Amino acid sequence: MKLCYAIVMDTLNEDCIVQILQYLSLKDQIAVLLSNESLIDILGSMWKIKYKRQLLLKLKAEMPIEIYELKQFLRVVHPYIENLQLELESKNMISVLNGFKFIKTSNLYITVGSSEMLEHEFVTILHDIFPNVKVLQPNGKFTGAGFAMWKSLEQLTLTSCYIFRFHYLERILQELPLNTLILKSFKMKLPRLAENALQYCRLRVLILSSYELSYFTPQLKNLQHLKELYISDLFSTANLDSLHKKLGEMHHTRHIEGIYTRDITTIFPKIINCRMHTHLRRLILAVDPLAFSDMLIYICLLPTLRVLHFHACYVRSELDFQKLFLVSAHLDEISLEGCIISYGSNPSLNVNEVVENRTKPITLNFYANKLDDENKMAELQITGRSNLFILECEQKLKKRCGYLVYEFG
Repeated sequence: MKLCYAIVMDTLNEDCIVQILQYLSLKDQIAVLLSNESLIDILGSMWKIKYKRQLLLKLKAEMPIEIYELKQFLRVVHPYIENLQLELESKNMISVLNGFKFIKTSNLYITVGSSEMLEHEFVTILHDIFPNVKVLQPNGKFTGAGFAMWKSLEQLTLTSCYIFRFHYLERILQELPLNTLILKSFKMKLPRLAENALQYCRLRVLILSSYELSYFTPQLKNLQHLKELYISDLFSTANLDSLHKKLGEMHHTRHIEGIYTRDITTIFPKIINCRMHTHLRRLILAVDPLAFSDMLIYICLLPTLRVLHFHACYVRSELDFQKLFLVSAHLDEISLEGCIISYGSNPSLNVNEVVENRTKPITLNFYANKLDDENKMAELQITGRSNLFILECEQKLKKRCGYLVYEFG
């Protein structure tokens, strides 16, 4: 096979070779290279274009290509890879990368599937291979030992790192130029920050749950550089007033920018009572049967609101549907996605009535909504038209607010 490749390739010009190679699998491309190393520049250019921005590398005992073939591929591409998603069946599989230095890899997402403890020795090997990591997302039994070796680390995401030791996190916050910390399912037994833990902290963005926020509560006022605070699962907290009081320790708190909630009836009175709504711009109401109708009385109390999104909620009457547009002249966008139209007919809308008191356009996103008790999609019945009314009926990649978002001055 290799001899056949070599004979054919030697008789073709470069453009033809490129066209042929593009249709081959990676395994076959490597086979061509092993049979004719004069093609290394052509294949190297192709691989650089394809894998420079993103490479998914799964290292396990059984792989579709042999280890020596993989190493030939890595020998060519490793100096160019910027974003690497690395999945290891066990920590011993890291030996496949020994001898390589991924000098341009700044984003590293690493998962180790086994139950082995991942301590300083393993992280030292990682650092030798990936010395210039700026964005790190580890998943596995990392203890946190050795993370401080990445002196250029700017963003750290800890996902389900239940054995990550708190004193290593303190050291990371103290010693590294970390500007973004994201904690996901990061629960420990009674961790407490030392009094001076945040003295030199440069953190600008903090993303965590209300449970994880308690780790930082005693030292919140010391986060002098913090600009954005995102709190997920906020409303699993029984006492919102108490949480808001804790946030008040941050003397530079300005306002909430967005809220995601499943219980508008319970939460909104507290939000308003604490005056946490005065700069609210984005509101997403999800999987809340009462959200659509209950929200109508609050819209006039939210003069800064610009985006209102209903996801998997119930629209129980056509009157409520039409009233929503009549009381929201200050909104720029209203979205209904995956909602149930439960009053038995397709919703209707008179565009002329919607835009009557408007001076700026409004966008209505109407996607994947269903009629109650019927296995068919709901269709929006539109009458009239106006340049101030924009209808979108196809799913879009939206920036969804999944957190309570504080912005700071």
